[in-house]
Amino acid sequence: KDNVASLHRELLDALTPLLAVPFIIMMFDEAAAGLYVLAQRLTALPVAQIGMSIGDVFQMEFARHYRAGDHTAARKVVLRFACRLVQIGVPVFALLALVAPFVFGPIFGEEWAGAGLICTMLAPSYAAALVVAPLSRVLAVNRLTHWRLAYAAVALASEIALFLTFSGGGFAETHSVYFYVGASSCLQLLC
Repeated sequence: KDNVASLHRELLDALTPLLAVPFIIMMFDEAAAGLYVLAQRLTALPVAQIGMSIGDVFQMEFARHYRAGDHTAARKVVLRFACRLVQIGVPVFALLALVAPFVFGPIFGEEWAGAGLICTMLAPSYAAALVVAPLSRVLAVNRLTHWRLAYAAVALASEIALFLTFSGGGFAETHSVYFYVGASSCLQLLC
């Protein structure tokens, strides 16, 4: 049962960020989608590299205390890792958010400068993901993966609802891709 829920959650987790690309193409164009993909891939790197590594260590340490019945020590592990992840994530993503709009053009070429602004908009949600993703392994240790599945379903439904809301009524003609990405990033923070 837990393995099936984990598989479904992983599929939804993989699908949700990928949906933004066809949504942006449908509302705007391929160039806007390209800016988004570059920004998203670079912004996601710290989460993928740092978050997954720390998550492995966190899960082992948390599980050791939890299975031994020492729930006080397990709580302390969660708090210690959460604080460390915030100490890592806030400076990394704050620096990225501040610098990206100014360096993307010179590094990637002026046609990619807009990706720097998109990085700035994505930074808060990825900073939160750096903390939440590794700590969400608490649910696996507690065999509560169905809650992660529920979260993934809500995140996917929210992204689809955002697209449906903004795809009608001439949104693309009156707003930029930056507005859509900003709204999506805020929505991810709420989920």
